[in-house]
Amino acid sequence: MRNLSFLLPSVLFFGAACGAPSAPLVLPAADALAGQCQVVVREFSKASEEGRHLPVAVRVRGEAAKLLSETELATHLTQARPGGETLVLARAGSGKSHLSWALLARTCEKIPAIHVAVAKELAPLYLTETAKTPALGRFLAHQLGAPLTAEPSAVLQRAFGQAPWLLIIDGADELTSSERKKLEANLAWLRGLGTQQHIVRLERPGYEGLKRQPTPDQVLELPELTCAEVDAVLHSRWPEGKERSDSTAWLVRHHLDRKKPGDACYYVHISTWRDAEVVAELAQAAASGPDDLTEDPTRADVHGQWIINKLKAFGVGTTLALPWLDRIVAMGVSKATEPDLVLTEDRCLGAAGPDGNVSAEMCKGLLRSSVLKAMPAPGSFMFKNKTIADLLMARWLTERYADCGTLAGATAAMGSIETTSMVASTQAGRLCLAQLLASECSQGVPTEQVAAMADEALPLGSRDPVVLDRIKAQASSACERTVIGALYPRP
Repeated sequence: MRNLSFLLPSVLFFGAACGAPSAPLVLPAADALAGQCQVVVREFSKASEEGRHLPVAVRVRGEAAKLLSETELATHLTQARPGGETLVLARAGSGKSHLSWALLARTCEKIPAIHVAVAKELAPLYLTETAKTPALGRFLAHQLGAPLTAEPSAVLQRAFGQAPWLLIIDGADELTSSERKKLEANLAWLRGLGTQQHIVRLERPGYEGLKRQPTPDQVLELPELTCAEVDAVLHSRWPEGKERSDSTAWLVRHHLDRKKPGDACYYVHISTWRDAEVVAELAQAAASGPDDLTEDPTRADVHGQWIINKLKAFGVGTTLALPWLDRIVAMGVSKATEPDLVLTEDRCLGAAGPDGNVSAEMCKGLLRSSVLKAMPAPGSFMFKNKTIADLLMARWLTERYADCGTLAGATAAMGSIETTSMVASTQAGRLCLAQLLASECSQGVPTEQVAAMADEALPLGSRDPVVLDRIKAQASSACERTVIGALYPRP
């Protein structure tokens, strides 16, 4: 979603007249946010007309047959319980941010609504927040047009009063664990103000079953792409004729056409729009050059090869690309063992280059590459998407923690089943599969999600029934035994 902060109304707070009280007069939130709403609605209408927005449906957790259309979800949110929370879960690359933008456009004319992309817009404010001016409070006050000197609590209470409003939070799963704790503290502060907000959180699947407080009013899930939806994306990238037949043969050769068990058709390794785009690009690269993807790939192999292909463009060798990024990531590990994934040219220059040497030209090439994207702060970059960050986090975790129990605990601290999936997809992580599964099951993650994670992480050639028998015998829960049972080679 575009950052709309520059579209704030120019005058929302009026200076006091001579002899008048000094407290600013605050416009109601609906008026203060009207300009932003109009812009978002116009952009949404244009995107819908041009086919850049395709409405989706979400599944109600616990009611597998119940789907809410995007329109029904928006209507539901405008009538949701003040003080409550709705959780929308979706895998990285499945369109969460786009959905959050669509929900803002569909609701803001009916109820005051504010959208925050927390990793981009909130995390930088944590550095200077105080008890009276928490980062979230400062952000919301700014969205309402408040001067920097205004106290956020007073701004929000004057603007919203006791009227219901929506706070749409996108990307909390992209925060570090310490930033997530700060977000939770910020939300507790907001709830304590007494305004009548309903919070909508769009995140990746995590440990919401046991850990989340307060308990969400409703948990919704954005389904993975069906085989038909994936095929449509791939066919749009692979024109008719030899290119399509060669690419399809490449897909089959690497077992990327493998489907999940069940009546509905879903691919194991192509679950999201991002997965489909990555696979399409890998097939095209293999058609015009060497096919370096392993024959029996894991999720880590697929996305790792995409990174390697991108870095080849400025001369980084195939075997050198990921170890180079590993060294840069390791440069940002704090004493609290929490990696900082913000990259700068200085940080790149501080790590050994791909072949041991490093130059400003090489670092500038990396920062300009499609592996990274610019952050609001000048000269700062982050990995282009959460899947890339997951892979590099997985490589860092498996390098740091040799003990399987410690690795499973450190992985769980990341708070995402997708990070666990990437850890289990690495060669070192697979050696700790039993502990990783036990950790996931103990967190209350639905068994079918743990099974899907294990299926995409374990190559077909690594499924030795003898090894699986041993892991299953040592399992301590029905969830673990069910997941292991689903991994045995199918006839």
